[in-house]
Amino acid sequence: MQGKPLQSEELKYLETYFSDVDDYKIKITDDLLDINNLLHLYKGLTAHYSFKTLMYIQQNVPNKGMYEAYLQSLPFHQNVMSILFGECFFFDAYLRRISHLKDPETKKIFEKMLILTINYNITERAGEFRDGNLLSSDMLNLCKENVIELTKELKHELIPLTEIEDFYYYNAFGHPDFYERFMGMVT
Repeated sequence: MQGKPLQSEELKYLETYFSDVDDYKIKITDDLLDINNLLHLYKGLTAHYSFKTLMYIQQNVPNKGMYEAYLQSLPFHQNVMSILFGECFFFDAYLRRISHLKDPETKKIFEKMLILTINYNITERAGEFRDGNLLSSDMLNLCKENVIELTKELKHELIPLTEIEDFYYYNAFGHPDFYERFMGMVT
C-alpha cells in the first residue's frame, strides 16, 4: 500500500492532510456554518485519528507484539477512527443526495440540517478535536451556539420529519427503498 495512489475518491482528503498537515489546518476557518469548512474540519479529525491509530500500533508492536497491539488499539483508537470514517462517508453521500433536490428551499433546509448535525457532533467530540489541535475553545463555543440557533431556526421543519407516520412502525433496515420513500415524502 505504501507509495501507491489512493483508489477511492472519498479518501483523497487523507492524501491532502498527510502531504502537509500544517497547510491542511491553516485552511480551517472560523466559519462553522460553511458546509465545506465543516467537512474539511471533520475530515482533518478523521485523518488525525487514522495517524494516531497507526502510531499507537507501531509504538506498541515491539513490546506487545502485533496481535496484542492491534487488540489494545481497538476500543480507543480504531473504534473512533471507524466511526469518523463512517460519518465522513455519510456526510459526503448526504450532500450528493441532496444536490439532486429540485426545490431550492428544501435543499437549503437539508443543508442546514447537516450543518446542525456536524456542529452537534463537533461539540460531542470536543476533546478529540482539541486533541487533534483542530479547534480552539472559542470555536467549540461557536459550535454550541450554532446548534442552539439552528435548532430554533429549523424547529418547524424538524418536528414534522420526526412524525412521518408511514415509517413509524417500520424498521428502516427492512426496506431497501427506505431512503427513496423518505425523500419522496419530504420533498
